[in-house]
Amino acid sequence: MMAFMEWAARVPEYGREERHAFAVGVAACAAGLSAVALARSVYVIVRESRRRKISKWSAWHHLDASAREKSQVVLQNKLAGDSAPFAPNETPVFQVVITGGQCAGKASSIEFLAAELHKDGWNVYTVPEVPTLLMNGGCVYPGQDGDVDALVTFESRLLELQLQMEHSFTDIARSSRLPSIILYDRALPDVAAFLPPELWGRVLNVNSWVRNGLLSVLDRYDLILHLVTAADGAETFYLDKHPDATEEELEEARRLDSAVLDSYRGHPHQRVIDNAQNFDAKLARVYEHLKEVLDAELQQIAAASAAASSRSM
Repeated sequence: MMAFMEWAARVPEYGREERHAFAVGVAACAAGLSAVALARSVYVIVRESRRRKISKWSAWHHLDASAREKSQVVLQNKLAGDSAPFAPNETPVFQVVITGGQCAGKASSIEFLAAELHKDGWNVYTVPEVPTLLMNGGCVYPGQDGDVDALVTFESRLLELQLQMEHSFTDIARSSRLPSIILYDRALPDVAAFLPPELWGRVLNVNSWVRNGLLSVLDRYDLILHLVTAADGAETFYLDKHPDATEEELEEARRLDSAVLDSYRGHPHQRVIDNAQNFDAKLARVYEHLKEVLDAELQQIAAASAAASSRSM
């Protein structure tokens, strides 16, 4: 009974799953179980709940880790964009996310990639960072220390706008009937990296279309290019851009970088570009990773088209 009383006193500290477990136990007690049986049932459920939890900063923190690791981008779902089924000889539309930490070179990378891909004959679309778009339009970020309801609204509407922009760019690219590449300056999973898990859970509750299809969110994208923050390996450059930055701010930039990386974990084509070399070399590696994945997938498309043609003969 003492164990039960101790757990009861700690209920306010529990997460949503633990509180649910406690309620289940109380209901069981009301049905006639002894206090010992109640304590045992609550302990088992809470223990199993905690065992299943994965990284605090995982974007899909409420999913089983193994499910996320097994999430695979299905090529057939990508060729026409937005999970459209693959049709032989259909013009491909590839979706590439440029993400990473603060002061990592995302904008420069997108500009560089767009120029190089145009030279290679691709039809290129660049999708701006949605939070910046909102705030440049006059929206004020509420912050995590302010009105929580306002923050949930801000992030929920941000997700909706991000999804709508992805749909719009993909449909327009597909309608062009030209080989196309869409470059996203951050994407849907990035939102999770900048929120504590409990607030991310509230955002998911508002956006049930995300909650009900989380694994397919990663499947939207063909390639994730993660650029590591200059605060990790290129501190001099970071301090040139942020001369008043403290060591605590540098550490926070590294933590956020890790959180963003984790939000895309499980994607088979997640590439990390660090600061081991100078920035020109960093840009070159970004392009090399993109070319590597594009060449491999184009070969698969050619093989699939050839197989389809031979079957129709």
